Amino acid sequence: MKTEKQIEGFELLEGEPKVLDFVAIDFETATDLQPCQIGMAIVKNGEIVKTINRLIRPPFNRYHPRTIAIHHITPEKTEDEPSFPEVWNDIKDYFEGAIIVAHNARFDMSVLKCALDTYFLRYPSIQGYICTCDLNNRESLELACARYGICLENHHDGEDDAVNCAKLYLAHLKGDPRLSNEELPKGGGQPDIFNFAFEGHDILKGDVLKKDLSEADPNNPFYDRKVVITGLFTIDRPELAQKLKSMGADLDKSVSDRTSYLLVGQDPGPSKIKKFEEMIARGKDVRKIYQEDLDIIFAGKDFEKYLTELPERKTKRDDKVNGIV
Repeated sequence: MKTEKQIEGFELLEGEPKVLDFVAIDFETATDLQPCQIGMAIVKNGEIVKTINRLIRPPFNRYHPRTIAIHHITPEKTEDEPSFPEVWNDIKDYFEGAIIVAHNARFDMSVLKCALDTYFLRYPSIQGYICTCDLNNRESLELACARYGICLENHHDGEDDAVNCAKLYLAHLKGDPRLSNEELPKGGGQPDIFNFAFEGHDILKGDVLKKDLSEADPNNPFYDRKVVITGLFTIDRPELAQKLKSMGADLDKSVSDRTSYLLVGQDPGPSKIKKFEEMIARGKDVRKIYQEDLDIIFAGKDFEKYLTELPERKTKRDDKVNGIV
């Protein structure tokens, strides 16, 4: 049975395999799983022998503003670039029989699968994939590289991230010493690197998961609704979660049939996206909320635009109002 970590059609290599011939990849996306750039580092016998950097015109050349804010690739930069099938024709041979290495590999492999499925292209026969994020305690690429003294010069550029992912995996294989939290660099022209330990993918826990309707406006879309967060937003996840709780959201860590809203940021979890889309396909009255939607809702505007048609549910607050304890 495949685990949640595996992508249909591609096998995750479990444990800590030691391979010196591999292809490191990094996708940048225009929308949730549609690529606008792929960077690759071809590694032979533990050495990077070639790098590839290709821009990709996504379907309809459409982007979400939040992705542009992260990688700064715009529709103007890709309007004259080839679509994925043309790029794939040039690079697919590097995937055949290869081991693929990526940081947060489940995301990159899901992007590859989505692009292949979109254009009805055959899956490559890769040996499997390795996730350097898993090998580094789910730390961000920036933090994991910093622990080995690897500097990201142009983070969120596909080629640069692929090269540094390759360097990170090779450092891991060689058993290079890793810096402790106290030894990590501060400043130096870069943000405090420790603040990016999980690139905002903090796991919610504690009181924030306890619903509180006492001070919330019942007219806002999140009031008494199950809300799940996936991906990165313009504010840190703990702050975002507290904001949602103050609005009466019933926060949850995973998607279920009771979920009303999935907040979708940059680098979302593929399994959450898939499960939510299955709910939509079954006719569930649920909504995806993106950064631009959050900005509108947090500004107190257009609540009606985002309301779901779920039936009213009795709450403890309603019981108190009705004199029922």
